[in-house]
Amino acid sequence: MTQVRIFQKKTDKLLQKIDVACQFWGLNNISTGDYNFDGITDFSIFESSYAGPNTSSLYFLYNPKTKKYFDSGFLGVSLEFDSKTKRIIERNQCCAGSIVTTATYKVVKNKMILEKEKCYKLWFI
Repeated sequence: MTQVRIFQKKTDKLLQKIDVACQFWGLNNISTGDYNFDGITDFSIFESSYAGPNTSSLYFLYNPKTKKYFDSGFLGVSLEFDSKTKRIIERNQCCAGSIVTTATYKVVKNKMILEKEKCYKLWFI
Protein backbone atom coordinates (compact mmCIF):
# COMPACT_ATOMS: atom_id res chain seq x y z
CA MET A 1 0.00 0.00 0.00
CA THR A 2 1.22 3.48 -0.88
CA GLN A 3 0.31 6.68 0.90
CA VAL A 4 -0.29 10.21 -0.34
CA ARG A 5 0.44 12.91 2.20
CA ILE A 6 -0.97 16.40 1.86
CA PHE A 7 0.94 19.24 3.49
CA GLN A 8 0.14 22.90 4.00
CA LYS A 9 2.50 24.76 1.69
CA LYS A 10 3.43 27.66 4.00
CA THR A 11 4.03 25.66 7.19
CA ASP A 12 4.75 22.10 6.00
CA LYS A 13 2.04 20.95 8.44
CA LEU A 14 0.68 17.49 7.59
CA LEU A 15 -3.02 17.95 6.77
CA GLN A 16 -4.06 14.52 5.54
CA LYS A 17 -2.83 11.01 4.75
CA ILE A 18 -4.56 8.86 2.12
CA ASP A 19 -3.75 5.19 1.54
CA VAL A 20 -3.86 4.23 -2.14
CA ALA A 21 -3.25 1.11 -4.22
CA CYS A 22 -1.72 2.28 -7.48
CA GLN A 23 1.39 2.28 -9.64
CA PHE A 24 3.67 5.23 -8.96
CA TRP A 25 5.56 5.49 -12.25
CA GLY A 26 7.52 8.59 -13.14
CA LEU A 27 6.82 12.18 -12.25
CA ASN A 28 3.38 12.64 -13.79
CA ASN A 29 1.37 10.30 -11.55
CA ILE A 30 -0.58 13.05 -9.82
CA SER A 31 -2.80 15.46 -11.74
CA THR A 32 -5.21 18.18 -10.70
CA GLY A 33 -8.56 19.19 -12.11
CA ASP A 34 -12.14 19.95 -11.19
CA TYR A 35 -13.45 16.39 -11.49
CA ASN A 36 -16.92 17.02 -10.03
CA PHE A 37 -17.37 20.45 -11.69
CA ASP A 38 -17.91 22.37 -8.43
CA GLY A 39 -15.22 25.00 -9.07
CA ILE A 40 -12.79 23.49 -6.53
CA THR A 41 -9.53 21.81 -7.56
CA ASP A 42 -9.40 18.06 -6.94
CA PHE A 43 -6.59 15.60 -7.68
CA SER A 44 -6.10 12.23 -9.31
CA ILE A 45 -3.46 9.53 -9.14
CA PHE A 46 -2.57 7.26 -12.04
CA GLU A 47 -3.73 3.78 -11.08
CA SER A 48 -2.95 1.39 -13.90
CA SER A 49 -2.33 0.92 -17.60
CA TYR A 50 -4.17 -1.75 -19.56
CA ALA A 51 -4.12 -3.09 -23.11
CA GLY A 52 -3.69 -0.42 -25.76
CA PRO A 53 -4.37 3.17 -24.69
CA ASN A 54 -6.64 2.22 -21.78
CA THR A 55 -5.73 3.60 -18.36
CA SER A 56 -7.37 4.19 -15.01
CA SER A 57 -6.87 6.70 -12.23
CA LEU A 58 -8.08 7.27 -8.69
CA TYR A 59 -9.99 10.54 -8.26
CA PHE A 60 -10.06 12.45 -4.97
CA LEU A 61 -12.56 15.26 -4.46
CA TYR A 62 -12.20 18.12 -1.99
CA ASN A 63 -14.87 18.60 0.64
CA PRO A 64 -14.83 22.29 1.66
CA LYS A 65 -16.78 21.56 4.88
CA THR A 66 -14.25 19.05 6.24
CA LYS A 67 -11.31 20.58 4.35
CA LYS A 68 -10.27 17.03 3.39
CA TYR A 69 -10.06 15.03 0.19
CA PHE A 70 -12.10 11.83 -0.22
CA ASP A 71 -12.08 9.00 -2.75
CA SER A 72 -14.74 9.82 -5.32
CA GLY A 73 -15.36 6.23 -6.28
CA PHE A 74 -15.29 7.33 -9.94
CA LEU A 75 -14.65 4.20 -11.98
CA GLY A 76 -13.96 3.89 -15.67
CA VAL A 77 -11.36 3.51 -18.36
CA SER A 78 -9.56 6.51 -19.83
CA LEU A 79 -11.90 9.09 -18.28
CA GLU A 80 -11.91 12.62 -19.68
CA PHE A 81 -13.54 15.56 -17.89
CA ASP A 82 -15.31 18.14 -20.07
CA SER A 83 -15.70 21.36 -18.08
CA LYS A 84 -17.86 23.00 -20.79
CA THR A 85 -20.56 20.32 -20.80
CA LYS A 86 -19.84 19.22 -17.21
CA ARG A 87 -19.69 15.62 -18.34
CA ILE A 88 -17.29 12.71 -17.90
CA ILE A 89 -16.49 10.78 -21.07
CA GLU A 90 -15.18 7.23 -20.92
CA ARG A 91 -13.46 5.58 -23.90
CA ASN A 92 -12.53 1.92 -23.72
CA GLN A 93 -10.81 0.16 -26.63
CA CYS A 94 -10.15 -3.52 -27.13
CA CYS A 95 -9.21 -6.03 -29.81
CA ALA A 96 -6.60 -3.77 -31.45
CA GLY A 97 -9.10 -0.91 -31.59
CA SER A 98 -11.73 -2.90 -33.49
CA ILE A 99 -14.18 -2.49 -30.58
CA VAL A 100 -14.59 0.87 -28.87
CA THR A 101 -17.09 1.60 -26.12
CA THR A 102 -17.87 5.17 -25.13
CA ALA A 103 -20.00 6.36 -22.24
CA THR A 104 -21.08 9.79 -21.06
CA TYR A 105 -21.79 10.52 -17.41
CA LYS A 106 -23.07 13.51 -15.50
CA VAL A 107 -22.06 14.13 -11.90
CA VAL A 108 -24.87 14.30 -9.35
CA LYS A 109 -24.00 14.61 -5.65
CA ASN A 110 -20.42 13.49 -6.44
CA LYS A 111 -21.62 10.29 -8.17
CA MET A 112 -21.19 9.35 -11.83
CA ILE A 113 -24.62 8.89 -13.45
CA LEU A 114 -24.63 7.15 -16.85
CA GLU A 115 -26.41 9.19 -19.54
CA LYS A 116 -25.55 7.23 -22.68
CA GLU A 117 -23.34 4.42 -23.86
CA LYS A 118 -22.32 3.32 -27.35
CA CYS A 119 -20.35 0.40 -28.72
CA TYR A 120 -18.60 0.57 -32.09
CA LYS A 121 -17.35 -2.55 -33.86
CA LEU A 122 -15.17 -2.55 -36.98
CA TRP A 123 -15.69 -5.47 -39.27
CA PHE A 124 -12.91 -6.55 -41.61
CA ILE A 125 -13.92 -8.35 -44.77
